[in-house]
Amino acid sequence: MSEAIQPLLEVDNLSRRFGPQLAVDGVSLAVQPGEILGVIGPNGSGKSTLFNCMLGQLAPSAGEVRLSGRKITTMGAADRCHQGMARTFQLLQTFPGLTVAQNLRVAAQEHQGSMLSRLLRGGWGGTERAVQRSLAFFKLEHLAHERAEALSYGQQKLLDIAMALIVEPRILFLDEPAGGVTPQMIAQLKALLLAANRERGVSLVLVEHNMDFVMSICTRIVVLAAGRILAQGTPQQILHNPTVIEAYLGG
Repeated sequence: MSEAIQPLLEVDNLSRRFGPQLAVDGVSLAVQPGEILGVIGPNGSGKSTLFNCMLGQLAPSAGEVRLSGRKITTMGAADRCHQGMARTFQLLQTFPGLTVAQNLRVAAQEHQGSMLSRLLRGGWGGTERAVQRSLAFFKLEHLAHERAEALSYGQQKLLDIAMALIVEPRILFLDEPAGGVTPQMIAQLKALLLAANRERGVSLVLVEHNMDFVMSICTRIVVLAAGRILAQGTPQQILHNPTVIEAYLGG
């Protein structure tokens, strides 16, 4: 009998309270190695709060978070990043006045040891190979010397994700990756994320309102409502779940 594979990330009975309000109410879930997990739900369902608790931007009021079996519930966001967790935000986190290549260098350099070691080492600390690899992977070579502010929104979105992936995380959290992006760019984004998942083994967890995108890329979906898990399953199971249809997807 084969041994069960340990989840990459586990959330156990997680809650987050803001005063009298429970934004996340006893959520338990697991992210498997290589999985693409979608988290959906109406506005106010607790998606962003859950994300922030998993990533260390918010401390949970109760519950536990584990990465590869190790408790990280009290670990800060920066330390979780060094353990292989990365994220993008709804608002782009690029540096508008820097070129595409410079943005990638800054993102790569940020994870090259401590601040002191980076200062003592000087230069870019051997990150150029990673920068060139990212430029090629995201098909941004022709824009390497363009300032980020000169790029289209979709191109900036690709750069933002490239900056998160350049540190080779084990798990990448994406907050509205398809938001505000043209259909053509969404198709390109989907192909790149699938390639990162399959070729680099990066697990993906995404919050997204674009249901076509979610259903076409995710291997499993968790539906939140009022801070609790309403349902979870494959895209087809979610699409045909009467409770989800009534509460969220609509008739």
